[in-house]
Amino acid sequence: MRGILNFFQQNPVLSIILAISLLLLNIGIWLLRNPAPLPVDLPASDVSQRAMEIPALPDVGAEGQNVDSLQSTVIAFTATSMAEASKLSPRELDKAIAEAEKGSEVWCDLMLVKADNAWTEEETTLFAKACI
Repeated sequence: MRGILNFFQQNPVLSIILAISLLLLNIGIWLLRNPAPLPVDLPASDVSQRAMEIPALPDVGAEGQNVDSLQSTVIAFTATSMAEASKLSPRELDKAIAEAEKGSEVWCDLMLVKADNAWTEEETTLFAKACI
């Protein structure tokens, strides 16, 4: 025992490092045994107030009729199975891809049907950003 005390008296830096290590170990064990309390849920009034702060989307107006028409076409196409999409000729598939909004879910689905060697660099980059 005396040899250990002499060792620590001769090496004060090592003694300090050991003391700090033991202190951190004790703090870590205490934190594991006494976890922090969970945060209290927000009252319902705060939640509804936050929901009211979200801005509404602007009305599209008359110009939206063309958008609605295109969306209904795209939704109708989406309703078809991937098997039916794979039956399209390459020309029809390219036309459907051109009509779909780039980066949309429909566009991503159509790109999955398109042959890998027919993808452009732009399509590959956009697919990686929007679909993966």
